[in-house]
Amino acid sequence: QITSLVLEIIPPEYSKLPIIIQNDNGNLLVLKGSKVNFNLKTSKEIINAAIIINDSLKEKLTIDKKNITGTYEIFNEMNYFFEIIDSAKNKNENPIYYSVKIIPDEFPEIEITKPEQNSLLPQNNLININYTIKDDFGFSNCILNYKISETNEENSEQKFNQIILAIDKSE
Repeated sequence: QITSLVLEIIPPEYSKLPIIIQNDNGNLLVLKGSKVNFNLKTSKEIINAAIIINDSLKEKLTIDKKNITGTYEIFNEMNYFFEIIDSAKNKNENPIYYSVKIIPDEFPEIEITKPEQNSLLPQNNLININYTIKDDFGFSNCILNYKISETNEENSEQKFNQIILAIDKSE
């Protein structure tokens, strides 16, 4: 019998979310790419333990007498349970099923407000660009890829140039 279940949820670094410790509840709501450290305690000494994912994938867990540990990185929604065999070779017959749900990570959005459409360049080849960018977990930089066309026709061989745009992180 499992007497204690402690989950340490480590979100992906880019999210800057804190590590969460969750006790006695194996249901998870996490960002894709989160790492989960499992720590279980049992009432009897264990000889074999695994996490069974979606009733098919079996991942062995580390055993130290009545303690079971393991780590799993979450990339998809899933169901799982712990399969445990004690020193008397008794298996947990009715394990508790847990679910993992993924918190959506939205794509960044950019809105270019100026210029409003394709424009002719002035003699100095410089134009002001006003833009707003948004992302649910922030961003570290913004790169504009552009090319200058001499005609209205697309030239697929022409390469794009790049500039790093300044970001006002105060908003």
